[in-house]
Amino acid sequence: MKTIFSLLLVFILSLLFVGFVVKDNNPSDLLGAKAPALNTINLNRIELDANYYQGKVTLLNFMYFACKPCLVEIQTLNKIHTDINSNDFQMLSVAAHTTEQVSAFLSDSSSIYSDVRKRYKIDEIKFNIVAECASNNANTNQKEIELMCNTISETFYVRGYPTTFLIDKNGVVRKVFEGFSLTGKDSLIEQNMKTEISKLFGEK
Repeated sequence: MKTIFSLLLVFILSLLFVGFVVKDNNPSDLLGAKAPALNTINLNRIELDANYYQGKVTLLNFMYFACKPCLVEIQTLNKIHTDINSNDFQMLSVAAHTTEQVSAFLSDSSSIYSDVRKRYKIDEIKFNIVAECASNNANTNQKEIELMCNTISETFYVRGYPTTFLIDKNGVVRKVFEGFSLTGKDSLIEQNMKTEISKLFGEK
């Protein structure tokens, strides 16, 4: 009887986990490796490709507009952009949304996207944000903000938002920052990022 019960339990559990795939990869797996190429276009119509990283230290951030830590982190990213005033440095954020949704987020138009930005008192974003979605079929009038795509995020093994990569002048991933603290430790995170960025400026 116990054997039959055990077999039945195994069968039920196997049904529950059909189609459930555990991803073994995580962002840290990219440390020391070439950063995957970016295959999107930002709001200024600047093309992004494998050469994007060359010759500059790059802070590459992945965000999602319904993610509270992502929105809180924007102020810290703004500070980093302002304080590190160098032609050898660039910042880019990839948002899991369409071009129209990113545009709505950055604008003062009446939409859930601009409303959430204003709610977090983000008056200005000093770095570029690109839309991750290849399709621009967007609904900016929806009542909830949804994660629209993760095609680029998957190539970086992103498993949560925000995730930020520090990439050297040769396009090699040197540091990964996962998540963002909501407990008032943002200044420590900011200083840590700045320190790691500064280390890469002297490298060729």
